[in-house]
Amino acid sequence: MAMFHQLTTSAGLQSALDAFPALGVYWNVEWQRLARTVLSSGGVVCLIASAAWGYALYIRTSAAHLVKDLSSLAVDQSSYSDVRALAHKYRYFVPKKPSGFPPSLVPGTCTPKDCLVVFNIDNSVLAKLHLADRALLSAGVQVVDARVTRIDVALWGGPKAVNAGILSYTEHCDPRFQREPYGFPATIGKPYLAVNLCPGVTVEQKSHAFEFSTQCLVHRGECGKPCDYLPSAWKDFEKTLDKQTLEFYAKKKIR
Repeated sequence: MAMFHQLTTSAGLQSALDAFPALGVYWNVEWQRLARTVLSSGGVVCLIASAAWGYALYIRTSAAHLVKDLSSLAVDQSSYSDVRALAHKYRYFVPKKPSGFPPSLVPGTCTPKDCLVVFNIDNSVLAKLHLADRALLSAGVQVVDARVTRIDVALWGGPKAVNAGILSYTEHCDPRFQREPYGFPATIGKPYLAVNLCPGVTVEQKSHAFEFSTQCLVHRGECGKPCDYLPSAWKDFEKTLDKQTLEFYAKKKIR
């Protein structure tokens, strides 16, 4: 294997010819042409592989840093200036023309009184190269009267593009659906895990809720279960389930 590596590089080939002059007799024009072709093709493959690896590392680390910075915000406490600083830091992931939002909330027209900043990080390049399943990390921060009132984060992906981890951090919990500041509404039997946070959540609970597995942005054939997206929050969710529901998840191989 070491000799093959040496012979498939121009430096290694020259060294071999210098060390064994007899090889020159057998190394005719056709073999030289073949060697150049292999070297050229190998260089292109290595270049593409390096670019894909670099792109995967970039989007994964960018997503992880974005989620970490979002987790540092606090509903009812963080300010409009905090959000604008975040929007500037991750400006390359702020869509130019987001659709589905009122004109007053479109990024770039925000005011301290009413603002929504949206971030999207997708892996479309890796997906087109069939190096990863299509996945998207989408996040939004809403500001009303100069203070943060809502934070949403969702990571979608999986082999069928239906699995996800979804987080909503709001200023009020609806008592009809959630009595505690850390809850899992409408999750049982779904291909995703939904987490709701409200003021009063503990530091540990908030940490678990924001612990997204950003590796799902760069993997293929994995992240096909809701537990893959928010692993720590999933463990907390399991603690709230009864024995029958746990058996259901085990039977469906969702856990």
